Amino acid sequence: PSVNVSVWDEAAPLSYKGDQHEKPGAKLHHNTIGLARQHRFVVKDHLFQYDFFCNWEDDMVIHGDHIENYLEMTKELYRLRELAPDEKLDNRQGS
Repeated sequence: PSVNVSVWDEAAPLSYKGDQHEKPGAKLHHNTIGLARQHRFVVKDHLFQYDFFCNWEDDMVIHGDHIENYLEMTKELYRLRELAPDEKLDNRQGS
């Protein structure tokens, strides 16, 4: 398997400050408040090129072990879901 790690520089979207969009000569600026949603555009553009996407805050260090653990836990949760009863169990005693 191959792994691609990409860093998206200047990911902040461009927008006008506040109500400046209606004023003549208004200038665009990098809107860092909008960063939380920007990863969605990257995923959309590359959705069918990869099997797995992982998005992290820029101040986090992520190692291969973290991804491996995530994948193992996901597999285990799917396994447990298959073992779970189809209907909710009655928790009352003596019934």
